[in-house]
Amino acid sequence: MQAPFPPDESTRLNALHQYEILDTAPESDFDDLTRLAAHICGTPIALVSLVDENRQWFKSKVGLDVCETPRDAAFCAHTILQPDLLIIPDTLADERFAANPLVTSAPHIRFYAGMPLTNPQGFALGSLCVIDHSPRQLRPDQIEALRILARQVITQMELRRNLAALQRTALARQQAEAKLAASQAQLQAMLEHMPGFVALNDLEGQIQLVSPGWRQLFAQGQPEPAGRHLSEFFAPERVARLLAEDQAITQAGKAMTFEEKIVCADGLHTYLKVKFPLQTSAGEIYGVGLIALDITERQQIEAALRESEARFRIMADSAPVMVWMTDPQACCSFVNQPWLDFTGRSLEQELGHNWVEGIHPDDKQFLLSTFLSAFDTRLPFETEYRLRRADGKYCWILERGVPRFTPDGSFAGYIGSCLDITNRKQDEAKLQALTCQLQQQNDQLEEASRLKSEFLTNMSHELRTPLTSVLGFSKVLLEQFFGPLTPKQQEYISLIRSSGEHLLSLINDLLDLAKIEAGKLDLNLEAVELAQVCKSAIRMVALRAQAKQQQLVLKLPLACEWVVVDPQRVTQMLLNYLSNAVKFTPEGGSITLSTRIATAAELADQNQPAAQSGVQWGGGKDSSSCERVLTAADYLVLSVQDTGIGIPAEKQYLLFESFQQVDGGSNRQHEGTGLGLALTRRLAEMHGGTVSFTSAAGQGSTFSVWLPLAAPFA
Repeated sequence: MQAPFPPDESTRLNALHQYEILDTAPESDFDDLTRLAAHICGTPIALVSLVDENRQWFKSKVGLDVCETPRDAAFCAHTILQPDLLIIPDTLADERFAANPLVTSAPHIRFYAGMPLTNPQGFALGSLCVIDHSPRQLRPDQIEALRILARQVITQMELRRNLAALQRTALARQQAEAKLAASQAQLQAMLEHMPGFVALNDLEGQIQLVSPGWRQLFAQGQPEPAGRHLSEFFAPERVARLLAEDQAITQAGKAMTFEEKIVCADGLHTYLKVKFPLQTSAGEIYGVGLIALDITERQQIEAALRESEARFRIMADSAPVMVWMTDPQACCSFVNQPWLDFTGRSLEQELGHNWVEGIHPDDKQFLLSTFLSAFDTRLPFETEYRLRRADGKYCWILERGVPRFTPDGSFAGYIGSCLDITNRKQDEAKLQALTCQLQQQNDQLEEASRLKSEFLTNMSHELRTPLTSVLGFSKVLLEQFFGPLTPKQQEYISLIRSSGEHLLSLINDLLDLAKIEAGKLDLNLEAVELAQVCKSAIRMVALRAQAKQQQLVLKLPLACEWVVVDPQRVTQMLLNYLSNAVKFTPEGGSITLSTRIATAAELADQNQPAAQSGVQWGGGKDSSSCERVLTAADYLVLSVQDTGIGIPAEKQYLLFESFQQVDGGSNRQHEGTGLGLALTRRLAEMHGGTVSFTSAAGQGSTFSVWLPLAAPFA
């Protein structure tokens, strides 16, 4: 059966908590009483139990391992309802406890005797109890001993609480004394380091107390002022003036402020004096207190600040731009004369938030949003808006603002400038119109280029069909399937075939160029042997080189064995270089095809095609061209070097441009269309690489293709 709560339970619990004993560590004073109770009563278990809201907690225990049990099963919850000892000889025979879990299971209580622990205020806080595992009775002397021991438990609790209270009192006193000492030390430090001094006088001018700062008024060697009269330190007329001030204060009964210049040991100083009456607790005035602050430096700073502000206004009014300033609340606090001249308004009309009256209605909301957002973030800002001029016309203004901060880092507002950019805006409008016009022209040019590419593609296909027939028939005739030919016939038919092949090569170049410009030429990348590609290109020009008694060399060893490229297009690039070398190298000259591995840094130092036609090549890197090259760590460089006629510096800009030839004109000595180098450049760029060359008139040329070894091409 669960014990009911006492009628004064909340008050009882409050009394228990005042002892601050719950959940504290074991203490020998209580453990001795518990052991004594178990010994006197001859029981295996004895407890000092305290009953709080939900449990009984054991301050001391003998024969039991647990520290607490739930209140609804606690025997002591019944004990605190009793005025005296509660004895249960046999728990199984008592219907209140027969089914109690502390009886039916560990610790198997069969006998219980508990004495309430009642404090001096009459509240039962818990019990001193003894427990046995067998039914039994207590003798009268054991019962009396339990009563005495219970009173001793309460006595120990009272002593414990009183000792804690004394310790708190002692600690509070120590803290108060330490606080007083710290306060006195702070006061003394303040008096010693304040920029002035403090003094207390009686009504007759007798000095009662002064701070160390008093001594700065005099040269060294002056006597201790306390207990002496003012007349021992000051001239009679000054003493009279000081006493008159004191009299005025005592008559008014309130503090007064004075400013006085005093000649000190180190020169003239200005002091701000605050004098106040000294009163007893009854309100009787018995003297005058003085706090004197040296404001010499402050006055100097204020004078310097006034001078600085005057200089700032002169500079701001002389500036060629409008200048403004705000306070931390985003209110305008200053505009310079150019602003006032521009708007035709007075300074008073512009201060605060009145300056927004001149903003164009369509720009006002945007400007205020930008302005206030900058105040929230404390960041610089720049914006453009229209401001009404004195003649009523709205002009475009470029405004910049930056936050201002005081020396201690506090936000002080913004300062900014405004510049009339109306002319610039008009120029921008003209430029935009011109840009639109140029864009339209560019679109037209692109369309014309597209139509040109489409025309070239169609024409190339139309020309290749009959040309293929011409080449086929000429081949059949040369093979003399239809009878023998005379030498003259063979010569003419050979000319027909070579001219046709030349024309077919031209058509193929035109077709490739058109496909590239239209974005319809795809690379077929594959891993190929570099030697196979190089030897194939050499074989294609070998007969022409032999005809001119030229030495054609493939330089070994090659830079690498395998490379990922479009073999047909790489062969085409090499063939263009080799064909030009054979064409422009005199009889008996030499032509060398070589390979090497180079870095991106080396590429940056090469002559590369200029971004636009008509730009003469120079030594070193062309940045616009380098931007078109895929960045790679290493490059395979295929170079064709000849001992030919070379290219004059003034004509090198024509290289790699479509339909351009160095020896162009009606009297040119070498045939060609001017497409070979242009195609080579385009094909190299499609591989993610580029081209380069070196040449000098009469000294030969070297043309190179740069192909990245890593080939992530689309």
